[in-house]
Amino acid sequence: MNTLKSKWIILSKRLNLEDTISNKWYTVLEQYYKPTFSRSYHNANHIDELLGFFDQYQDRLKTPDACLMAIWFHDVIYDATKSDNEDKSVEMFKEFALETKLESKMSDLVSEMIDATKHHTKVQSGINIDQDYFLDFDLSVLGRAPKEYTEYSYNIRREYIHVPEDQYRSGRIAVLKRFISSGRYMYKTKEFQDRFTDNAINNLNQEIDRLSQPLIPLLPEST
Repeated sequence: MNTLKSKWIILSKRLNLEDTISNKWYTVLEQYYKPTFSRSYHNANHIDELLGFFDQYQDRLKTPDACLMAIWFHDVIYDATKSDNEDKSVEMFKEFALETKLESKMSDLVSEMIDATKHHTKVQSGINIDQDYFLDFDLSVLGRAPKEYTEYSYNIRREYIHVPEDQYRSGRIAVLKRFISSGRYMYKTKEFQDRFTDNAINNLNQEIDRLSQPLIPLLPEST
């Protein structure tokens, strides 16, 4: 059994799901999160990374099951050519919630957490600690080691390969500058602020520098 499926089974047991329902939904998630060129970053590897952070910080959470479901469903629908991915992901989660007879309060909480990924930096911290950690898990990639961050930036370009190069450069720079302008508050929790902010700002500035130089290719030649 692969590690990701074993983690899904753990959640299924926490939710008291029947095996048939658990297996059905794992198959759905596995299919949607299958790594492809158009899902070079937003794939099963991304989910696995967030689950790793969940394992590290779950003792800080008030409603860990909600955080787990948000992790599993927040990018289930992802098409870089569309602008309604979060809404569609919420819709699929609600199908899951309905079939599994999830309590409405829990369903609403998870839906709100998924919706919050539309605009990470605009979400006020301190209102929902589970959401704060979930969003920080999602943005942890910004504070990775430089080599890992560079590969992440390549993967994002692969997902947006349909965007002309000059438009991608200017649009991506604008996004990165918004994160930089947030400073340490790009992260919601003190742990992530202390752990990732410095690396994140350095990585973002390095990418802006690369994007600002047209002679530097957006992807390595092997792509």
